[in-house]
Amino acid sequence: MVVVVSAVMLAACSGQNPLFQLDPSSGSETGGTQASAGETSGVPTSEGPTGEPSGPTSDGPTSAGPGGETTAALTSGSEDSGPPQTSGTSSSDASSGMVGESSSGNDSDVPQPVCGDGSKDPGEECDDGTENGKTECSPTCHVNKCGDDYLSPNEACDNGEDNGVQGDCTKVCLKNICGDGETLEEEACDAGAGNGQEAPGCSHDCKATIAEALDICTTGPEFLGKVYFNNMAGLAGADSACETKCMGNYKAMLATETRVASKVAYAGMEPGWVVKPYTAYSGEQGLIFVTGPEGLLGVRDGADAPLLSPLGAKGPAWTGLNPNWTRSTKDCAGWTSKDVNTTTVLGDPTATVQGKYLAVEGPKPCSTLAAIYCVQQ
Repeated sequence: MVVVVSAVMLAACSGQNPLFQLDPSSGSETGGTQASAGETSGVPTSEGPTGEPSGPTSDGPTSAGPGGETTAALTSGSEDSGPPQTSGTSSSDASSGMVGESSSGNDSDVPQPVCGDGSKDPGEECDDGTENGKTECSPTCHVNKCGDDYLSPNEACDNGEDNGVQGDCTKVCLKNICGDGETLEEEACDAGAGNGQEAPGCSHDCKATIAEALDICTTGPEFLGKVYFNNMAGLAGADSACETKCMGNYKAMLATETRVASKVAYAGMEPGWVVKPYTAYSGEQGLIFVTGPEGLLGVRDGADAPLLSPLGAKGPAWTGLNPNWTRSTKDCAGWTSKDVNTTTVLGDPTATVQGKYLAVEGPKPCSTLAAIYCVQQ
């Protein structure tokens, strides 16, 4: 009885039971611990009425339907790729519960500073938006400073690295002017406050460098007195007296028809005149004057200017000039007259303003003893 029951049970297990079928290709048994090809491990397929699988199996796990049929589960992955995943969600997102966000800490997600957006960002000194470059904030969002090549409301100019080197903008971002001490465009020199005040130095208008001063020697009326009254022997006699007295190449600062200082008041620039343009002149008491383009003493830009020191210590002096450097018609007949009734005016060598050193006393007869201004050539 025991033998019969065992045999029946063995036949039932090895007959139609699919869990104990022999694999004809391998000769090994397939049991519950080994899944057939295309099945997910550990998930059995449902059987039909005859014990055969009811319908095709899917590549993934199957589930039983209401009537006992098998239904393939839809997955988004490939075979044996694990449990279904939601599309677009990384494994790290799934573990953290955050969908659509990266947990990598990428810096590109951090807003970058934008100069010109009107907001002062890290690394910016300022940001006035579209007004950058027009205010104290430069287009690079830095506080404007002289030399950054950006013009601010407090600057007259800004040429960057060229400031104070070339062009017309100084190192402090001001338009270059003569007298600011910086030699820039169209200037030969610039000694600042010393322009036109010293030799060697720079002219008052920054257009010429000034060499060592020439000399103005004033002859006294006691020297060769016979030359200074009645008959001076003209310009030739006066020049000879200057060379003798001053011991060098000197000419008399006397005006005649042929020796003209200025045809128009304070204009100068006449050829043959004894005083030269852009030249410094000194006397017994120091630097007298540094001339400009006019070639006249005591003249600046077409107007009277004071001398730095007097032409001499004694007077009066012959000149044949009016206070504005034009020629006087009273010149003792070209410095040749012996007529005591012929008159002229005389200058004061000690005066320094308003041309009084040219004409202040008069009219005086040509027989009057007087000095001569002798100018080194």
